[in-house]
Amino acid sequence: MTLRDKVWDASLTMLVNRGKFKLRELPVEDSELHTARRVMRTMIELGWVKKESKHSGIYRLGPKGELLLDVDEETIQAANS
Repeated sequence: MTLRDKVWDASLTMLVNRGKFKLRELPVEDSELHTARRVMRTMIELGWVKKESKHSGIYRLGPKGELLLDVDEETIQAANS
């Protein structure tokens, strides 16, 4: 599994389970954070995740994630709070 795959998998898993997460919660080494950030930018562009602002450290369930992932209403509410 590539690092990009690992970041996608961990991100989607955390979104389904909690609705939001911080980059540091991903299972990556410090030296891999640059790649993780690039993956997250792609996920934002595709609608899987969103951030309140460019400088926010919290990634939240995005519109595509709400539609296509198996998440309950409680998780969607947690993502938006």
